[in-house]
Amino acid sequence: MATPLTETQYVAPSLTAGARRLPQVKTPRRGTHFTQRGADAVPRNYKEALASEDSSAADLRELEGLYERGGVEDIDISEVPVGHQILPCIMQRNIKLGVQPGKHKFKSRCAIDGSGQSPTPPRSETYSSTPHSNAVRVIDTLGCQDGHTFRQGDVSQAFLQSTPFIPHKVLYAYPPSGHRNDGNHVWRVLTPVCGLGVAPARWLATLSSFLLDHGWRKAAEEDTFWIYEKGAVLMRAVFWVDDWRMSTNDEATADWWMETLFERFDGHEVSPDTFLGLQIDYDRAAGKLKMHQTNYVDELLRNYQMEACNPTATPMEPHTHLLAEDRPATPDLPRRERYQELVGSLRYLSQWTRSELGFVCSQLAKHLSKPGEVHWTAAVRVLRYLRGTSSKGIAYTRSSSDSNIMEDFVDADWAPDADSRRSIGGYVFTTNGGAAS
Repeated sequence: MATPLTETQYVAPSLTAGARRLPQVKTPRRGTHFTQRGADAVPRNYKEALASEDSSAADLRELEGLYERGGVEDIDISEVPVGHQILPCIMQRNIKLGVQPGKHKFKSRCAIDGSGQSPTPPRSETYSSTPHSNAVRVIDTLGCQDGHTFRQGDVSQAFLQSTPFIPHKVLYAYPPSGHRNDGNHVWRVLTPVCGLGVAPARWLATLSSFLLDHGWRKAAEEDTFWIYEKGAVLMRAVFWVDDWRMSTNDEATADWWMETLFERFDGHEVSPDTFLGLQIDYDRAAGKLKMHQTNYVDELLRNYQMEACNPTATPMEPHTHLLAEDRPATPDLPRRERYQELVGSLRYLSQWTRSELGFVCSQLAKHLSKPGEVHWTAAVRVLRYLRGTSSKGIAYTRSSSDSNIMEDFVDADWAPDADSRRSIGGYVFTTNGGAAS
């Protein structure tokens, strides 16, 4: 039985890595909706974690969950069988942006470093799908057209709620720094914990089995897009690890499903107005839905101190060619770091709601290794464009005709790349008035 955690036994773990803060530019972690700002910066070490009430509370919640959900139990190091590997464990901390500017949440995640696990688990035990951004757009455009309501949920510490390890496959790990890590105590890991290579696949297998048992089926063999049909009832759901979004035409069936899901998995329902950092404005009566990332754009501009810049009408100067000859002979490391992080953030936007940034992101991404002043200026221009278009997004409108009909547009430019003379192609698939892919 797992040993319960008490607050007096808990000491906040140390932070293993923190983003290096540049003197002139505050840079967000690329490709995510996490950031660190000013006085709310992520603790960089053990003492800072203890000094932060919010961070300490987040650490405590995470470790309590590990014990209460039976993920780990404390044992003496002498109980570890001879020859068994003891894996290191770290506490990862970050600040998650809230739906409203300035309302952030401290997040802590206890992760076992499974990168050195021996023997390495085979790919069949580690591969796990996550939905493409297209899947999220599709479920929203179909739901809007069909007049569905949307429901959302979040499963707490999902990996710990996977099928437990069989006895002869349990793992062992050192607790994170500051928590019973005197060298005499270790954890017996009973269920998949974040950081282990097998954790995502085991969670997806557990969830998939549960869905199949309750009448759901995969949509076109997609592991994370599911459909429930029974008579006139239709529900569609997309799962992103522990977050999921569902559209339904029957509230009673949706209520039954929510109750059934949360009887099996510990979690809670959340507002459907935001999903994976996306803001979603839905007027069911009017048949209008808009997906946008206004708060993310505003936060991005603040982090790069561009919130008061002069806006531009286009993300890229017409007839601009970003050439390899403009790269410096030796990379400027501070510039390269902030350039890579900026391009990563822009690509994150382009993948979700700002598809018009796709071309400029592809041009900027060619110079990630050694960006020059010309490339940095071009990247900053995109921020100026976002300054004037921060509320833009993808809009879907219910139509009485041609409903859910997908149209595609394809074009190519022959050999425009001045460095390689390669051709550049592009495409967009639209439905119900907005881009789906």
